[in-house]
Amino acid sequence: MKIIITGFHGQLAGFLVNRLSYKHRIFALSHNEFDISDKNTVSKIITDISPDLIINCAAYNDVDKSEYFYEKAFNTNAIGPENLAKYCGKIKLIHFGTDYVFDGKKRIKYTENDLCSPLNKYGITKYSGEKSVIDSGGMVLRVSWLFGGERSFVSTVIKNMKKEKLYISDDQISVPTYSGFVSEITEFFINNGIFEGLYNVVPDGEAGRYEYASYILRHFEYKGEVIKVDGNFFEPQAKRPEYSGLDNSKLKKIYTGKIYDWKYYLGKYLKTVSDN
Repeated sequence: MKIIITGFHGQLAGFLVNRLSYKHRIFALSHNEFDISDKNTVSKIITDISPDLIINCAAYNDVDKSEYFYEKAFNTNAIGPENLAKYCGKIKLIHFGTDYVFDGKKRIKYTENDLCSPLNKYGITKYSGEKSVIDSGGMVLRVSWLFGGERSFVSTVIKNMKKEKLYISDDQISVPTYSGFVSEITEFFINNGIFEGLYNVVPDGEAGRYEYASYILRHFEYKGEVIKVDGNFFEPQAKRPEYSGLDNSKLKKIYTGKIYDWKYYLGKYLKTVSDN
């Protein structure tokens, strides 16, 4: 199968390339090589490569900057997926969504059937993009609090361990999700010919930022002081949902592998960081 993976150099794309390249012909393209918000570029790339599948990892993920650079975020997160979705039928399309399409008022895990009500402009753009894909017969895999690359909460905590004091907010709860786990599930869908629908792709459990950070810091035997603060301490530009845990029950009904708690995957990842 010929597969285009957009957003190469991003957090998730590298994991997908490593997992899928042994069996498929992969075209991993960065934003500079494949700007999905440009209709002419999309048409040319699809015509030149004639892929069987596009896995869209391209995204504008800076939640706070999306408040000020809304057009840029909208072009990548909404217009881009819409451009790709127009080719559904000729090609298969897998797109990645986010827990930030919810407002956090539910207080129990969100299912694929829950109505979306994003609190910030990032969430608005992502919801628009995933809706285009679903309406066109493609697949959306919603993930949350993704880690496994250089730009994540985990990498930020690790980089700040040189400080004697760390301030961690504790007013947001979701499901930390390992990019390696997401790539594993994506491969399962591909191998089983499942290319449409909406699925929450997260491990079991949930955590607040403070618990999440504490797990990381214990692993590296951090000796400094950890101070629990309100999220407003960091003066965020965008409002975040206080609770955005995703329910993975639908995924479990079809996935034949074992799904573990988020701590299992985080521990596995931190071991690779320690070994390197």
